[in-house]
Amino acid sequence: ISPVFEELPGADQGLRLARRALATLAPGGREVAELDERLVHAALGAEPEITGRLTARYLEGVLTSGTERPELLGTLRVWLDTGCSASRTAARLFCHRNTVLNRIGRVAELTGWPAESGEARLGWALALRALELTS
Repeated sequence: ISPVFEELPGADQGLRLARRALATLAPGGREVAELDERLVHAALGAEPEITGRLTARYLEGVLTSGTERPELLGTLRVWLDTGCSASRTAARLFCHRNTVLNRIGRVAELTGWPAESGEARLGWALALRALELTS
């Protein structure tokens, strides 16, 4: 769904934005995509080449980590979603707080980005969303 437009000349832009919203959904899904609710995904999907580079820059080490990959990506996603709280992440994942800290430390080691860095956290969050678009 595009943002509301009042005049017929806005229909072209509305259609373009609605298509951009639709592109953020998994193929064959039955969800409704409202652009304003999926702006990050739409922005990431607008430039696939940039999105691919962003993902590689921030997550390449984790993406090539073999058997660790699912566990590290899942922990990183929850850690970012909980405001980088090891305790809340541990509660959601049913593991010990130190396990979370060890996994986040491993992500930092594999990516070369310190977990305390705001740029790293933003990059990791955007790269994780970009992976959702390509999965």
